Amino acid sequence: MLVENIVVNACKFLSLNNVINYLNNEAESDDDTLEKINNIMVACNLANSNIATNYFPIKLSKKINVYNNKINYNEITTSSILRIDCIRRSGVKISGYKILSDCIEITNGEYTIEYSIFPDEITIESEINYYHKIDENIFALLVVAEYLFISGFVDEGKTWKDKFDVSMKSILNYKKSVSMPKRRWL
Repeated sequence: MLVENIVVNACKFLSLNNVINYLNNEAESDDDTLEKINNIMVACNLANSNIATNYFPIKLSKKINVYNNKINYNEITTSSILRIDCIRRSGVKISGYKILSDCIEITNGEYTIEYSIFPDEITIESEINYYHKIDENIFALLVVAEYLFISGFVDEGKTWKDKFDVSMKSILNYKKSVSMPKRRWL
């Protein structure tokens, strides 16, 4: 999904028609419009981080050969690591390692590190992929909430955050229909 579409949806929810017109190349920019776009992009990044850390983590894995009894985090990835989910040796989870602030202490050998990362900063031209688990409108609900929090409208932001939470709950708790046994006549 394109960030620009998320921003347009958020602007529709917020009734920021001047920003929508600017994004559609129908109006000139002014300081107020540019400030609103900047705040919306900050809100987009906050929303993306929130979704990636709390709902749909960005999970990756990497094979690494250890020679000096430690793995530096920059050997794993250049992105910021949220957490180490597990470490496997020959396909089996192991527990004999120690996570430190700058590295992982572990015995020498070949390992597969499974980890989650914080998302990189997004721009209005970026594309976000949560593999069709969340759509642009639901993402825009959280962007609106974060934008209102940034702007100092805490009560309104909480209302939009609650709408987002209800939408996410329905996505995450999707269950198949339950078939009930036929009723008997007594």
